[in-house]
Amino acid sequence: MSVTFYPAQYVSDPQWGSVLDFVDVGEDIPVNLANANALRVLETLGLPPTCDEQSCDLVGESDPSAFLGRVLLAQGLAPYDEEMPAYQLPGDGATVWQGARHAGYMQEKLRLLEALAAFCVAQGYVVAWA
Repeated sequence: MSVTFYPAQYVSDPQWGSVLDFVDVGEDIPVNLANANALRVLETLGLPPTCDEQSCDLVGESDPSAFLGRVLLAQGLAPYDEEMPAYQLPGDGATVWQGARHAGYMQEKLRLLEALAAFCVAQGYVVAWA
């Protein structure tokens, strides 16, 4: 499972009213992350999702200028992201592996999110994730 950060805009829907809609801008702008990595990125940006014992709600939106500010702040404050090896989550039933993360992963993703946010600011889009 994954979370994608993408440009969005509000559109009028006859049944639902104003709804947030994905803007198709090709493959270069959206940023896709595994759920665990998206959770870590959102926490780094000061946008922690609502979580319970079972799951986290990894859905949201932000004003693009505010999101860009959070990304720039995180880039300035976040320590260098060290490598994390893959590991197996304990539990009964299915075997679940938590994926590895290479050194510098957070900085790489923050650079991509900066480009996304700057694009959204320039185009007047909202930054959304789901």
